[in-house]
Amino acid sequence: MIIGENMKLNFSTKYIRLLLPLIVILTACEQSPIFYNIMQEVARRNPRIEGTPSNMVIFERDGVQTMYVGSNKLHWYAKPDDPESQKEPMKYWDEDKGRVPQPGGFIKELATTDTHLYALCVSGRSTTLKRIGNAETDLAWETIEIAPGDDAAGYPYLQRVLSAGDKIFVGSVNNTEALSGAVLYLDNADNTLKLLENDTFLLSGVVFDGNDFYFSTSSVIREDLGAMYRIQGGALPGTVEKLAKVSGSSGETNPEFLAMIVLEKDSTKNILAMDRRGRIYTVNPSGFAGLSSTMGTFTGGSLSVYLTTENADPILLAGYQGEWTLTTTGSSYGYREAGLEWNTDGTLKSVTFREPGVSVLGDYDQYYSSLGTIPVNHMFQPPNYINNYGTVLFASTVNEGLWSFRFRDSEGK
Repeated sequence: MIIGENMKLNFSTKYIRLLLPLIVILTACEQSPIFYNIMQEVARRNPRIEGTPSNMVIFERDGVQTMYVGSNKLHWYAKPDDPESQKEPMKYWDEDKGRVPQPGGFIKELATTDTHLYALCVSGRSTTLKRIGNAETDLAWETIEIAPGDDAAGYPYLQRVLSAGDKIFVGSVNNTEALSGAVLYLDNADNTLKLLENDTFLLSGVVFDGNDFYFSTSSVIREDLGAMYRIQGGALPGTVEKLAKVSGSSGETNPEFLAMIVLEKDSTKNILAMDRRGRIYTVNPSGFAGLSSTMGTFTGGSLSVYLTTENADPILLAGYQGEWTLTTTGSSYGYREAGLEWNTDGTLKSVTFREPGVSVLGDYDQYYSSLGTIPVNHMFQPPNYINNYGTVLFASTVNEGLWSFRFRDSEGK
């Protein structure tokens, strides 16, 4: 009986070995996603910066335009002077150009003005806002405190730091559960934080269009508790006005806004905001109006712009979070591109989301098996004076470090 079963096993094994190549060939011809995905997988490299890095910002330190990103420590990225070193990506990182002292603690978020680099630093249960100047002789970080006696003292737990129009905005809450929030601003007269608007939930975006400030908030409780605000003029604190949805437009009445950005077309500045469901809204003094199309699922909250050349139309990039299901036909995380259609007056007409294509990545297969499987917090394209347009794109991910995409010898890797 044992011999008979062994013979049967050997017979079956031989046929399996003969049939396996044919199965693979037939499956490939039918473009089975399972086999295709396995063949397209690429080996991951250890990230340059591990963990969950912060956003990326540009700051001029001692006359050098430098990109900064934080994690367990501050990192900087500047173009080397030596032409040969410019060909080696690692020579851009943490060299003497752009060097700054470490602020201490885990760096949650960065912001900049013309004169200072700001870091929101976490140490234990304490979060502190610090800043350092732009001169090489500025060697110490300064802690920014809440103004004594100001109503901002009721919101001591700092959560966000954002900049727009050379001003600093801070999102803060009144307890560690983040159930009641406020927006603070930095008063340049005495370098303290003061209350701008209370009962706002969490600050999620700030922009300046050259005339007015706009800021958005979101709630961690429900998707219909977000809000949009306007501050007329370029001075703070100013008068804060809560905006309403434009009658008849698409979208929610109180969207959970997660990000904001300003795009300029033919000298017309377009203020855009994105909600949790991936819908883009246009914003102006009259209110906010949702565009008809959406991403179709959740967004990761990242909103940025990619340029293939200096004068090219911008490609909008949005963080993507698919449904909580296993997929073999597309990426479940990563980001999406948005094609933009404009009206003749330079205002945005429509947005069409699509999976990343050759316009940005060059090789979708590599994206699909790598960055497309990871939640993205922030994306950033270095300016042309650091890297030529269309050559480098950075992505700050959740727990998987800082990723970069580069074109090398006309092949994206």
